[in-house]
Amino acid sequence: MSEFHAVVWLDHFTASVFHFNTHNAEKQVIISERSERLHLKGRVIGTGRQTVDHAYYQNITKALQGAKEILVIGPATAKLELMRHILQHDKALSRCIAGQKTVGKISDRGILAYAKKYFKAYDRMTG
Repeated sequence: MSEFHAVVWLDHFTASVFHFNTHNAEKQVIISERSERLHLKGRVIGTGRQTVDHAYYQNITKALQGAKEILVIGPATAKLELMRHILQHDKALSRCIAGQKTVGKISDRGILAYAKKYFKAYDRMTG
């Protein structure tokens, strides 16, 4: 499905990508191959940071293909890492990113409602 709008909600382990219009929505779920969670504990040597999961972000980028306007939402830094990945690896798609917002864990219905409200205002501002 190649709709005009797309929204992706993601954290470092799961992404929900929706292509939608006023009447229809199609969802695709992408799951990171990584299973480890980062736990910070005292007296442990290391930076306390995970490396960027490029394969995960590449799969999300593929799922976003065809959208003309994209909203990237999520609770933490994964959304920023995705945007950097898209900017470095797919310049054409990077021009389609309409915005990014910090949004905690919400339902699929909540994601779509949030995106529709965002794009209604965005489309009004951009003509």
